[in-house]
Amino acid sequence: MRTLSIFLTLIVGLTFSMSSCKSQSDEVTEEYRSYFTQSDFEQISYLKSLISENVTTDFEEKYNSWTETWSRFRGQSFIQAYTKSEEYDNLLSYCLSFGKALYPLVFDIISQREQLISFNLLIDMTDGGYDYLPSSLPYISLDTYAVQYTNKLLDKEYDNILKSIQNTFGNDNEKQQL
Repeated sequence: MRTLSIFLTLIVGLTFSMSSCKSQSDEVTEEYRSYFTQSDFEQISYLKSLISENVTTDFEEKYNSWTETWSRFRGQSFIQAYTKSEEYDNLLSYCLSFGKALYPLVFDIISQREQLISFNLLIDMTDGGYDYLPSSLPYISLDTYAVQYTNKLLDKEYDNILKSIQNTFGNDNEKQQL
């Protein structure tokens, strides 16, 4: 995980310092939204709908607590600085306790808002993402890398995520798979 962290620190630091930090917003810009297909949004939405409302609420509370710490880190060259808080540690521990079953909540955040900073959470949840690193390391923006990483993870792990959700939360709703 440290190798990827160093890699992201270098890439993110360069990308982040060259672009302005986006403010938190629930609105999705058309430019960013275009990186995710309608099918991606539908898959994320479906998986997210299978997660217990109580767990989703707890996750959102922990996520919001973490975002409240971000003002302390604005202006940092490396976005990993945003992970240096007790609130982040609490959120990450909570996510890890559910494993892949909570990936859709993080996918949703990345696809909707604050992808630069929230991408750290996905990387840490996926144990550094070694299986999803690009085979070559072209210079791409962190936004693009976050989207590509999320899409690849969603594509390759969809069935495992669905099974994890079903095993964790049961089949209460008997919803059909997309």
